[in-house]
Amino acid sequence: MRKSEKNEEHSGACFGLHFRESFALAPPTLELETHLRMNSISKTCFAFLIFALTGLMASCSADASKKKEMPTHLQVGEKNITIEFALTHAQQAKGLMYRDGIEDDHGMLFVYKAPQRMSYWMKNVDFPIDIGFFTADGVLREVYPLYAQDTLSRKSIRDDMMYALEVRHKWFSDNNIRPGAKLDLETVRQAVAASSGN
Repeated sequence: MRKSEKNEEHSGACFGLHFRESFALAPPTLELETHLRMNSISKTCFAFLIFALTGLMASCSADASKKKEMPTHLQVGEKNITIEFALTHAQQAKGLMYRDGIEDDHGMLFVYKAPQRMSYWMKNVDFPIDIGFFTADGVLREVYPLYAQDTLSRKSIRDDMMYALEVRHKWFSDNNIRPGAKLDLETVRQAVAASSGN
């Protein structure tokens, strides 16, 4: 009886061992193969996504570094001034309105797309200024004083003006900037390019 039980136990143990070995050596099922294949595809897709995002970020960074900056200084004759550019219609319509004043050696340059007769007034400007009109070659042709809140238009004599420079009152005479002096047109071109994003 005991011997028989031992044999049965032995047989049972062998069966369990054979079963485990058989299971371990059995080929993977279709479901397991599919899971492994999908897992491999997912890893590949994830790696590709990371690579693509890295490339996109590098491209955006390069584009940002290429973007031109707006110049902040302009040579007028022998004088270098801190400058604002009025390039859009909205900027030109507002000009120096609603400000407390304009500092020495600061100015606002109005840049137009085509030669024209200039016409300026001083509505909503509480301080006097001087204005200089320049032709397309950057040469100063005419200078006029403009007075606070004067709503009468000051027109240029010539009809081929491209640039107008507003500065503090008597700035031109104080710095000996007279008709014939020139703007640095390269700086003007840089400002236009920066404004357009080119």
